[in-house]
Amino acid sequence: MSKAKGMVANMRKSTKRAISALLCLTLAASSFGIPGYASAEKVYKKTDAESRIPTYNDSIDYKLYLEQYADVASATQEIVLNGSDYVKSSTDMDVTVEGKNVVLGKEGSITWSVNVPSDAMYEISLDYCAVDNQGNDIQMALRINDEIPFAQASSFTFRRMYTDESKDYQLVRGNQAAPSQIEYIGWQKASLQDTEGHYPGPLKFFLKKGQNTISLSSLKDIMMINKITLKPITDLPSFDEYFAEYEEKGVEVIYKAGTSHVQGEDAMLKSSPSFRPQNDRTSSVTEPYDPTYIIMNTIGGSNWSATGDWMEWQFNAPQAGLYKIAVRYKQSENTGFSSVRMVTVNGEVPFEEAMDVRFAYNSEFQVETLKSVDGKDLYFYMEEGVNVVRFTCSLGGYASIVTKIDDIIEDLTGVYQSITAITGTAPNSYQDYQLLKRLPNLTDDFSRISDKLDKVKNELIELTGGFSDVSASMD
Repeated sequence: MSKAKGMVANMRKSTKRAISALLCLTLAASSFGIPGYASAEKVYKKTDAESRIPTYNDSIDYKLYLEQYADVASATQEIVLNGSDYVKSSTDMDVTVEGKNVVLGKEGSITWSVNVPSDAMYEISLDYCAVDNQGNDIQMALRINDEIPFAQASSFTFRRMYTDESKDYQLVRGNQAAPSQIEYIGWQKASLQDTEGHYPGPLKFFLKKGQNTISLSSLKDIMMINKITLKPITDLPSFDEYFAEYEEKGVEVIYKAGTSHVQGEDAMLKSSPSFRPQNDRTSSVTEPYDPTYIIMNTIGGSNWSATGDWMEWQFNAPQAGLYKIAVRYKQSENTGFSSVRMVTVNGEVPFEEAMDVRFAYNSEFQVETLKSVDGKDLYFYMEEGVNVVRFTCSLGGYASIVTKIDDIIEDLTGVYQSITAITGTAPNSYQDYQLLKRLPNLTDDFSRISDKLDKVKNELIELTGGFSDVSASMD
């Protein structure tokens, strides 16, 4: 049975990866504007593609974990732990302390102790800095009181930052070559979130009253931690609530179009060295454009499709106020789907609708202001001066579909194991295993799973407004 279980595990992983890739989708950006503004130093090593695939253990799923602690209230106060205040590390963890910071080794675990006033649910965030010249995304497992609380906590991904080595390519009066990418070393704040994106937003963790331990185990590469913050659960406001709050404060809505403008290829920072400026010659309106020479004038496309990958741009707002953000983009690779991006401004998701901003399919470039799923124009508060807008790949509204498909895969796994317990993984085509007699519920199980899959397919069709490659594969 060990071989069969291994096959099942591989089947689940590959299926989940395929579904997530299909639903996250790609986006090529030509330019960004705020109607009413663009603008380190180690050459990266090639990223290991496998470093982006989390390997979960056999703990319960996050959904069941939440059900288990459904009656536990949110914490009411924030607790901050300095990186240097750890209480112990394993013998194989090479730890270095630098002031209030701690540098973790490539192997082993490190533990902090925290005293909480009552049983409560917390969000957990890390202020971290990637140690340079490593090349892979950083992966860590989290344990609370020496146990991994749920499967998704067995592999968290912390991304590095990259930028163009220089902008000299823009001065070339002929064929331009995409600039080399170098790693940008700097501090990042990251809430612990589901790496695969099935559960959008920060995850919630239960801590019991009294003394608790929080441990991080290194799975891949090194990082420095400045602090770990345990925060009360925060619910994002709706856009209407967000807008009304700023209106009450007398904040001006900026209606003047084209106040600020930045080219898509001028992304300031990005989470992957594969996000290089590209050439697109399909539209003469794309800036800059040349009918003969290769000119770098877009960024993104098929490379920009993994959940959690991001790019960010700097905008200079002439005055504080509420602004629309317009994007000229093309999403022509995934028929029947919208690409989904989570939008943050100056490091914060401003409102609930910004978790699920969609970019519709079209074979041509489009110019659209950011809208909610129901088509409402979205406004974002910008401070006077430089503001940072980040787009992060997300499953958005598709996440619930993926979670339901994952449940169906679990059901199919159970049926598969029941069958292979009788037939083995290489059944004899000349032998009658009498499966319907030995597994009397087999037909009912398949019928039940088929009905569940059909309902999910219909949900997907309703969500996307028509048939797609994914709904076809469900059929």
